[in-house]
Amino acid sequence: QFSVSQIILMTTDHIRKDEEGPPSSLRVASLLPSATDMLVALSLSDYVVGVTHECNLSSVLRNRTASSEEEIRILTRSVLDPNASQGEIDSIVKQASDTCAAKAHDDVLVVNSLYPIEKEALVESKPTLVLTQDLCRVCAPSATDVSDAFAFAGPDSKNATSNIPVISLHPTSLATVAETFVTVGAACHVPERGRALKDQFLADFELLRRTVKDACASLNTEVLRSKPKLLVLEWLDPPYDAGHWIPELVEVAGCECVSMSVSVSGVSHDESGGNKKSQTMTWDQVHEADPDIVLVACCGFDLERNVRDARQAVASQNCLGTLRAARNGRVYACDGNRYFASPGPLLVGGAAIVASCAYSTMEYAHVHNAIQQLEFSPLEGQGWCKVDCCTKVPDIEDLEPKGKDFSVVHEEACAAGQMTYAG
Repeated sequence: QFSVSQIILMTTDHIRKDEEGPPSSLRVASLLPSATDMLVALSLSDYVVGVTHECNLSSVLRNRTASSEEEIRILTRSVLDPNASQGEIDSIVKQASDTCAAKAHDDVLVVNSLYPIEKEALVESKPTLVLTQDLCRVCAPSATDVSDAFAFAGPDSKNATSNIPVISLHPTSLATVAETFVTVGAACHVPERGRALKDQFLADFELLRRTVKDACASLNTEVLRSKPKLLVLEWLDPPYDAGHWIPELVEVAGCECVSMSVSVSGVSHDESGGNKKSQTMTWDQVHEADPDIVLVACCGFDLERNVRDARQAVASQNCLGTLRAARNGRVYACDGNRYFASPGPLLVGGAAIVASCAYSTMEYAHVHNAIQQLEFSPLEGQGWCKVDCCTKVPDIEDLEPKGKDFSVVHEEACAAGQMTYAG
């Protein structure tokens, strides 16, 4: 017997052998990490000629055939200080969001994106297809940015690039993410692969859902009183809840999503019918919700950075420190950039991470083991890890009120009938 994902994978392999495949002239420039992941999943690594500084270049190179010698250029750069705090980055992002349309000054390309295009590299890569996005104005180059970059190369290059198709992706839900696989597959002349990848993607989500449901069904009813309340934080300063497709990841994992983007009846939608983007929360709202489990999966940050920032948030009584999740050791850090923020094939790994964290305690050991056995489920330490929530017990000298002897404060509190006191 085979699992659903194995059957789909075998079907995909069969299609790849039988279909004609892309033309040898295909040259794809990917300005979006999720699009690069799609190209790898569609067995199109040989045709990639350019990626962003945030794409998984090693994955592309690892999946190339021995005959491929085409150079892959890095097409973007970051204007952000990698050591900047989340508060500092948030301020820069908000300023960029308020910036007017892209403008040109001399030889400098000024764009809304915080990751501007390296125009010379883009032109030198000689793409016949460009993949980008228009979901976030500042997180990745838009189609307008691509046109402006080609324009800077001069009239001769502009004439040569005027007919290059630029596909701008705009998924807001798991269903529309799956449809982008079909779009990219068709644009690369491998429509069957695109449809097969879509089917595999949706089947794996269903496999995870069924795995969690079946494993939980074997537990006693006392353990399974209610679904775990889980909060995914896409940012910490200020806190942002889970938006777009992330509430769906939580739902597939069998949890209740704590989010401003989720109503009582389920995931909320924007005016266009798509899932709402993440919303700013206050720490008071986070404390009022008091979730059972917190996942720190900040957008654009890998596991190492999210661990570091999550530890700082747990150490603060004004942030995560006083939450039930912190007291019970149920705060986790995740690779937010790879498994949550990027709308591509790896989102199924994000859902598996949510489930792994939600059912990581002893009473759910059977459920956790079933989830970890799924081939797409990242192991602890690879895509997620538990954050140490233990706080140092302060020395008595640290607690002693400034300017007063501790015994004096104690006697004053006793005389006033107070059970507690603080300086």
